[in-house]
Order: sequence, then structure tokens, then C-alpha cells
Amino acid sequence: MDITGKRIAICTAIVAMAYYWQMYIKRGPMCNCAKDMTGKTVLITGGSRGVGKVTAMDFAKMGATVVIASRNDKKLKETVAEIIEKTGNQNVRSMSLDLADFESVRSFAKKFNEEEKYLDILVNNAGVLGVQGVSAVGFSSVFTINHFGHFLLTNLLLDKMRGQSAQRPVRVINLTSEMYKAISAIDYDFIKQGTTGIIDAYQMYATSKLANILFTAEFNRRCQGDNIRTYAVNPGVLETEIEGNMPYNFDKINWYFLKLIRRPVEFGSQTILHCALTDIEDQSGNFFQDCHKENVWENAKNITEAKKLWDMSVEITGLK
Repeated sequence: MDITGKRIAICTAIVAMAYYWQMYIKRGPMCNCAKDMTGKTVLITGGSRGVGKVTAMDFAKMGATVVIASRNDKKLKETVAEIIEKTGNQNVRSMSLDLADFESVRSFAKKFNEEEKYLDILVNNAGVLGVQGVSAVGFSSVFTINHFGHFLLTNLLLDKMRGQSAQRPVRVINLTSEMYKAISAIDYDFIKQGTTGIIDAYQMYATSKLANILFTAEFNRRCQGDNIRTYAVNPGVLETEIEGNMPYNFDKINWYFLKLIRRPVEFGSQTILHCALTDIEDQSGNFFQDCHKENVWENAKNITEAKKLWDMSVEITGLK
């Protein structure tokens, strides 16, 4: 092969690799599982932006009644108006919810239980990274929002889910991350601290993501006999604003690297939709990414740890 031929071959290989990266690695698989969701109710936490907003848009396009919960009322109203305009679905509404404030969670659950007849799909999507300080209950704000708040909310909605599950199956989806692999176990002293630097911030986030997986497994165990299925979902590394609270100008330091590996947020809902809509009832309690089940590491398989986390969460949230 002459020099020109080699150059053509190299250029062709580069183009092929770039195409493969964009289509199959960076974008990820597509669910292709859209169905008519008219009459179904979907609740999404943190749905005013990012993957939550994309997921809300997807369900609205299918005709579902979509309730978006977040603490930013102004952003919520803007998001709801945008989704209604783009989908034509008038059954999209917002409700105020602050997952760091357990009274807000209780008030939200009470109102939702009174106003909504059914809850068919619960997407525990809201999450933060790098938020410093501790919450009112004396635990890291990150861990409080990412785990305790969703734990309390899910359990306060459980009677409604159980009451309908014989006639209307329920799916509960907890968003997590592969960051759970960064730690060996939950450090119960560490989660009482506020994060102060990049390393602490990532360790706290990883701890909360491990908690999401353990919660999913234990919730599934406790719902045996009910027609309630639950899944831990990693949506992938997405182009969202989650690093906005990181210290030391983290975004500028890591912008170029993250730009290479992040998927457009529009593709972040695919595994959520897969777990919400496809026939995977027999895989409840498992971890999913890229629209398929994956085995978790040993730190996320510890049944004793899952029960310990559950019992502590009951105590901290005051769940009766």
C-alpha cells in the first residue's frame, strides 16, 4: 500500500471510530419502548432540569399524567409550560418538594396522596453533588437529599402503591451511578460531615449512590408479594449541571475531559424508560444501565448492610 492509500485507510479508520463512539458509546442504546400511557400517573423528583426534565418530556409525549417535583418553583413552572407547549399534553403539573426538609417531604406526600388517585411510576431522580454543609437532621446535605429524602418519600407513598398494585402494577426507579464503585462500604461517621473539597465531595456522592442501590434491593425484598417492581438505574455520564456546586472551579478544570465522555442529556432517559415500560418484572431489585441489567460489585450486594441502612433511615427520617 502506498502512502496515499495508508492515509486514506487511517482517515477511514478514524471516521469509523468517531462514528462508533458517537452512536454506540457516547450516545448509548435507545429503548424504543414508547407506548400509550394515557391514564397512567408518573411522579418525577428533580424534574425541572437535566435527565428528569427529559424523562418528563418523554412520558408526556406518551400521554401520561406527569407530576414534576422540585424545590425551585419558578423553574418548575417554566418546565411545565415548556413540556405542555412541546407535547400538547395538558396533564403535566408541578408540586413543590424539598428533599432536604423532611417536613416538606411529608407535606408533599400528603398532598399527592390526597390529590392523585394513582401512582404508576415513581422516578426518584433528584440528586446533588458537591453541596457543602449538613442538613437539619445532622447529616451531609448530599446524603440527606440523595438518599434520606427519597427513602422517606417512597415509603410515604407506599400505601397508595400497595393499594392499587393488584389492579395496576407499580414501578419505582431510583437513579444511581457507577460512582458507587469508588467506595467499599458506607462510612456512617463520614456521612455526618459536610464536604469541604473535591475528594470529599466525590466520596459523599459515591456513598449516596451506593445507598440508592442498597435501598433498591431492600425495598424490593420488603415488597415481595406486592405488584411493585423497583430498579436502580445508572443513566450514564450526562451533560447536566450537577457539578455546579463543586468547589475550586471544578467545571473549568474538568470541562475538556468531561466534554469527551459525557452523553447529551437527551439520551439519559433511555434506561429509565426501559425499566419503567418493558417486561422485566422478574428482574426487580437489580441495577441497570444502557438498557440492560448488570451485576453490581460486592459492596452493593451486602444484604446485612442494606438492612442496616434501612433501619437507620427509618430512625433518622422518623418513619413510623
